[in-house]
Amino acid sequence: MKKIIFFDLDGTLLNSSLRYHRIHKEICLLLQIEPMSEVEYWSCKRKKLKEKEILQRCGLGNKTSTLLLNRRKDILESENYLLLDKLHTGVALVLDQLKVNYSLVIVTFRHKRDELLRQLRWLKIADFFDAILNCESKTSPRYFAKSDVITSWLNGRPCEGWLFGDTETDLLAAKELGLKSVAIPFGIREGDLLNVCDPDYFIDSWNTSSWEIELKRELGLLNKD
Repeated sequence: MKKIIFFDLDGTLLNSSLRYHRIHKEICLLLQIEPMSEVEYWSCKRKKLKEKEILQRCGLGNKTSTLLLNRRKDILESENYLLLDKLHTGVALVLDQLKVNYSLVIVTFRHKRDELLRQLRWLKIADFFDAILNCESKTSPRYFAKSDVITSWLNGRPCEGWLFGDTETDLLAAKELGLKSVAIPFGIREGDLLNVCDPDYFIDSWNTSSWEIELKRELGLLNKD
């Protein structure tokens, strides 16, 4: 049976907080309201506040701005903003180690595939992955979108594996597929929100020396710190 590890991208492998905040500032400028600081904004995102709620806290009141929220969605994956993303420290080393025993696959909510592939090449991690799966987030509940795209890619092949992710969507998709899950509490969700999904493991960084011994044993990472 093929052993595979699936990875979410934004928040999981990448620190995307600067990109998200820079776009927040641009939208606030267009609305002529005061943007949040990066720390405050990211704290709100990690508590699962929607963009509309964040803008209302910035002074938008009860008004909505569908046009500007759609603009945010459109520019979120544009090249000049994607350049702001950074790999979390240690990601490349862990991917290199895991590649020895597993096929590695990205599964992410991105709709601009060309920009996605270009970004992975910029970051010099594209070659670690056997497949890059991107899906839209319109399916409800959202985790079905990820489980469906993985199921389609597997095309009936049995799979023994894992899913690393930083949102409830990722962890629920793992359960739907019968995969073991690793929660990333330093991404776009706080650990308390992820804990509700009962993941198999948490990691507090990509430094494997801090990981539980049992997790490292299961992944074949012992003696590789």
